[in-house]
Amino acid sequence: VYPGHWGGFSGEIEKGESPTAAGYREIEEELSYKAAEMYTFHKYEEFDDLTIHVFYSQMSRPVSDLTLNEGQEIGIFDAAQILTGLLPSKKYGKHFPIATPLRTIFKDFMAFKAAEGLGTGNECH
Repeated sequence: VYPGHWGGFSGEIEKGESPTAAGYREIEEELSYKAAEMYTFHKYEEFDDLTIHVFYSQMSRPVSDLTLNEGQEIGIFDAAQILTGLLPSKKYGKHFPIATPLRTIFKDFMAFKAAEGLGTGNECH
């Protein structure tokens, strides 16, 4: 949907599938990773006629052990980097913008983490 931008792991909900089931399926398809547990964060309906269900989970293995099956690259960034709206690509040696909906989602999620005491809000994966 946003070529030339950093995005998140996502996909469409299949017929008869719940948003949560789709979240588990998409993470497994895109990263060959089975999340033990996923938590609902928020449902967004204000971006380009998209409905975006956002989930989060704790990773039980290092990112270097994941297999990227879809997309161009995976990266780990801290809050300060995310808030600039531009993230570096090791693969291409330059910075790319974060997709517009994802910038809003990251800001909301960092505020949520800080308010709920789930972390400092400084680490996002």
